[in-house]
Amino acid sequence: MSGSNREEILANFQEVTGMENVGEAIMWLENCNWDLLSAIKSALPQEMNDQDRMLQVGHGDTTQLATNGVPVTISSDFIEMPSTSGDSHKNQPSLHIHVFYLNNEIKVQVPESLTVGCLKTIIYSETGVPPCQQELTGWLEEPTSDTVPLSKLNLPSVVYLRLNQNKGSTAIGDQHGDSLMEVVDNSETIYVLKIYDELNNKEYNLKLPGDRNVAQVKADIFTLTDIPARHQIWCGWPENITDDSKLYELDLDQPFHCLTVQSSNIVEESPLNNSVISISSTDTPPSPIFIDLADTDSSPEDFEDASEGFAVEEEMFNDITPRASRPSPLIPDNVEDETAGSVHFIDGYNQRYGQSAPSFFPGTLEDAIKEACFRPARERRMLAIYLHHDGSVLTNVFCTELLGFETVLQTFANYFVVWGWDITNQGNREMFLSSVTRLLGSTVTETVQSISIDLLPALVIISRSRANTELLNVIYGNIGINELLTMLIHAVDVFTEIQETESKEEEERAAREKIKSEQDRAYQASLQLDRAKDEAKKQQMLLQSQEEERLKKEQEMEEERRKAERLAVESQLPEEPSDDDQVITFRFRPPNGEMFERKFLPLNKLQVLFNYLLVKGYRIEEYKLISPWPRRELSSLDGEILLQDIGLCAQETIILEER
Repeated sequence: MSGSNREEILANFQEVTGMENVGEAIMWLENCNWDLLSAIKSALPQEMNDQDRMLQVGHGDTTQLATNGVPVTISSDFIEMPSTSGDSHKNQPSLHIHVFYLNNEIKVQVPESLTVGCLKTIIYSETGVPPCQQELTGWLEEPTSDTVPLSKLNLPSVVYLRLNQNKGSTAIGDQHGDSLMEVVDNSETIYVLKIYDELNNKEYNLKLPGDRNVAQVKADIFTLTDIPARHQIWCGWPENITDDSKLYELDLDQPFHCLTVQSSNIVEESPLNNSVISISSTDTPPSPIFIDLADTDSSPEDFEDASEGFAVEEEMFNDITPRASRPSPLIPDNVEDETAGSVHFIDGYNQRYGQSAPSFFPGTLEDAIKEACFRPARERRMLAIYLHHDGSVLTNVFCTELLGFETVLQTFANYFVVWGWDITNQGNREMFLSSVTRLLGSTVTETVQSISIDLLPALVIISRSRANTELLNVIYGNIGINELLTMLIHAVDVFTEIQETESKEEEERAAREKIKSEQDRAYQASLQLDRAKDEAKKQQMLLQSQEEERLKKEQEMEEERRKAERLAVESQLPEEPSDDDQVITFRFRPPNGEMFERKFLPLNKLQVLFNYLLVKGYRIEEYKLISPWPRRELSSLDGEILLQDIGLCAQETIILEER
């Protein structure tokens, strides 16, 4: 980086921050690698904190801040910018600069000694458009370079500039379809009129639909300035217009059209100024009659005689300037119910004030309360009830300038459910109060009833806390945009704190209920398992008992059968022969070792032996009859064989083995 560039950056840095110490300024720049914007952003907060205590003096919509002895004027609509330090700058003239970029308006108040480059740096901090890509139009005298001070450009105290981004940059507003003028068709175009009131030294920004005529604009200005329509002298309108001319029929500047209004009561007689156009229904309006009592010698009686002349003048102006027709009510007086009234209200509001309006909830007040308040704490929002009255002079300004303000719309969208109702008609007012009494209680009803027409329109803020739906705040229509934003932000802070607390309580309660539910489910599962085990055990015992009973019965039946069989066999068994006969003596050795013996005739069949053993309790089907020498199994032989044919000895030992 060349030395000249660094000197220029150093000068710009000192000009913006007011830092007189060169060494300290160089330190800030070196810490940021001589990036001017980064150094300014790093230095300004520290400078503001390290300065002497700020003295704040409220005066209307303007605040005077004294920082290190250097006054900086911050308008309610302007961005706070640092002033250069030092006593030499205390009385330095300043400029009010309005920069329009896409759908945004940036307002700054800067000293005339500031260079064009410094102004571009400030704009960069607000828009993100680099100074090298900024193309500013609207200068009375085009600056030759960025180093030219603003004081060399012969600028008025209020400057309007338009920012365009060159070098192929893409406009954010174009990507999203945003602009200062929302175009639907010619009659629905929203026009921005910047009207300067010379009588009160104020500026008003009116966003009006294209079908609004000039007479209605004059009526709106009468509401804002108290200058009757017949006394309004205008500068800035196109030529050859009448009170019936619609805005969309006129060749108005975009994105805004600048006008000036003053009262004919204070206009001095002077040669005709070609830039001043008096609006009337004819091409050559009559000149008004002015009477200066201080410069005449007329007596009070003469002044009373002049009253007829005043009547003529008033009559002339009444013929020239017709009154703006009273708009149709947003809700008809014969509406059936709240649902139909809500639909009428939304359609009428959007048609009258354009699409730059809150997203009103369509439905009854009860549905709106449920949508806002009767939800989990994390999803809950506040309810803003907008009360409209066409009889209030504040209505048009409140709807166009306050409710149509972008920050207000974003706040509504993020934190509120907005429900609107027109209480101009007595029947609709009573319908609304009946619903409020039923849904919100008598306290809210009394609060609404106490609002005078002069304070309408109004926003009634409702929130839910600790299971109660209650009134949080009432915002009246006689406030400015800064007061409205302050009240809304305060309501949001209060609501957010309550919401955070209740959300934590709900989460803790949900966690406890979840644990309890899981414990209950585990207990029920365990209980069912125990019951199932008990039931299975009972079933098993029942089956076992039934099986034992069956076996017992079978055993008893088997015993009965065997007993009967044994008795039958025993009755057929021949008597044991005596020793005198030729016999075969069998000695039986059972498994239990208790031996017994029996004599049989050789001519007896082997079956007789089997029957004997059956009577003794040893069935051939269950026991084997073994002859030890030679080893033979007699039970496998045919029972019809005679004992003598088997080849047995006179004394034979038979071993009984269980099968």
